Amino acid sequence: MELVFSRKDMVRAMQMVSRVAGKPAILPVLSHVLISAGSDPSSRMRGWDTSKESNGDRIYVAATDLEMGIRTGIPGQIAEGGAVALPAKTFASVINALAEEEVKLIVSGDRARICCDKGEFKMAGMSAHEFPSMIGETGQDAQMELAAVPEEKKETHLFSLSADALGWMIGKTAFAASRSEDRYFLNGVYLSLRKRNGASEGSKTLVKMAATDGVRLAVASTMTEEATPEDVESVGVIIPNRAVSELRKLAEGSGTIKVCFHGNRISFENGDTTLVSALIEEDYPDYGQAIPEKTSINLKVDTGRLLSATRRMAQVANPKQPYVKLEVKGARLRVSASCAYVGDGYEEMDIHHEGDDVAAALNVRYLIDALRAVETQEVLIGINGAVLPVLIKPFLHAVQGQSLSEAKEQASGEQEHLCVLMPIRVADNRQSKE
Repeated sequence: MELVFSRKDMVRAMQMVSRVAGKPAILPVLSHVLISAGSDPSSRMRGWDTSKESNGDRIYVAATDLEMGIRTGIPGQIAEGGAVALPAKTFASVINALAEEEVKLIVSGDRARICCDKGEFKMAGMSAHEFPSMIGETGQDAQMELAAVPEEKKETHLFSLSADALGWMIGKTAFAASRSEDRYFLNGVYLSLRKRNGASEGSKTLVKMAATDGVRLAVASTMTEEATPEDVESVGVIIPNRAVSELRKLAEGSGTIKVCFHGNRISFENGDTTLVSALIEEDYPDYGQAIPEKTSINLKVDTGRLLSATRRMAQVANPKQPYVKLEVKGARLRVSASCAYVGDGYEEMDIHHEGDDVAAALNVRYLIDALRAVETQEVLIGINGAVLPVLIKPFLHAVQGQSLSEAKEQASGEQEHLCVLMPIRVADNRQSKE
């Protein structure tokens, strides 16, 4: 194999894929990156058929830790195609240290030479045939399976969505996912889709993301015009937190992201870059039961002012149980926090209020996260009682004469999101008498 490429392009590619390079203790080849270009007969065995997509000027760089893999392409000149696995850390360090912009990579067997005008580096690699399939099954006998991955892997294309829309959904939900090992099935974002066939909707697909840690919930949804496969009516999968973090980076670019199933894995493809992840194979809880159908007390509050006040109250909240109390009296909202050995504080603001007066205590960090996800100038807060779930949604629009609850129900569009927070039971959750 003989390739010529830009140092800057390879640095960018290595920064992307090196994040998922695995531990050599599992398999020595996992600490390597796969460099491939041109017609590579072994590519099907590894799950990447570069011979189909190569147009003579793309060099592909890939890494995996068996649970997740990333492959990206860069432009280059391909004098002779092939593939080799090179140690990720050493290869990245050499490429970063080069002074010249144009780099030549010459590979013979598992030995590589990295050449530039003023020098040359030699590096020992590993055979590309030892590199794991990124869409194949892996397990305890992974090393034995590497040579037995079938040429044809079953692939189901689910849908395609703009990078902006996918990134928007992740930003509205991922913060609520659990990080605890106690309930591993909550350590990710639940991605679901359902066909919406109707006279007014045509053949649309509703795509949803949801995340919860058991005491808060965030849900975001959007519609895609693309028809899903005929045999797919609805799908729900749990994407691990780590893969969601990489997917968020993938969605920072422009373009359209293609989403496909590969058995117990899911892939996201945006142009030359593909992210593949194993799924959490557990049942996700029916989060819809946690979303209040109706709320008897509804507040319309300035989002920025409430967020700023909550951040200030966080400075005097009890570190062991950090909460702020929201107390509603008529058209006034009082935001307060106190701690015997820290201090106390409160702020009041005018609101639009429908329903009874109420007081509820919410985790201060969770409330800040929920308000940060609201992009509208005003936020709708729906409450049914001091210890019942609190609904937080962006205030989109209202028709003259409409109640807040009616506006809340009718404020729908191509993209929607909401948060639900469980109040904290405190010793005194009564309304302030001040």
